[in-house]
Amino acid sequence: MKTTILKAIGAVISGWWLSTPVALKILLTLCFVDVISSVFNSTRHIKADIKRIVLSVLIVLIIFYVYALAKLQAGFNLGFDVASAACVFYILGEFICIARNLTDAGVPLPPQLIKLLAQAEGLTKTEKEEISALQLKQEQESTALDLKQDQKREDHV
Repeated sequence: MKTTILKAIGAVISGWWLSTPVALKILLTLCFVDVISSVFNSTRHIKADIKRIVLSVLIVLIIFYVYALAKLQAGFNLGFDVASAACVFYILGEFICIARNLTDAGVPLPPQLIKLLAQAEGLTKTEKEEISALQLKQEQESTALDLKQDQKREDHV
């Protein structure tokens, strides 16, 4: 009995996943990664993250299904999928959240990526200065590491 119920639930989930557009699959996957990465970030509140993610996914789902219904009923077609465009917007937001979680957790990211994220978020002057300081610190650490490696090579030769 239990295995039949589990198989039915698995079939429903699999059927839904297979019928879901690719953009929404990417968004859902990134939402999962965002929640996992926020666990390692002590400054983030996981309840707020989950609430934001649920709201994002619901908005995109509504757009997907309203657009599909309009397309079915009226033959209305814009030539591109409006819902996928909305998904891309939320996907970019998830990338920014994941990168922020990683930097807050102490994972070094390339300075160019940090600068790009700062521009994408439209940060305040103070936040941009903090990011510039972090970028400078990472560049200095990278230079110091390169110098140590060069000294080891010279000592070894």
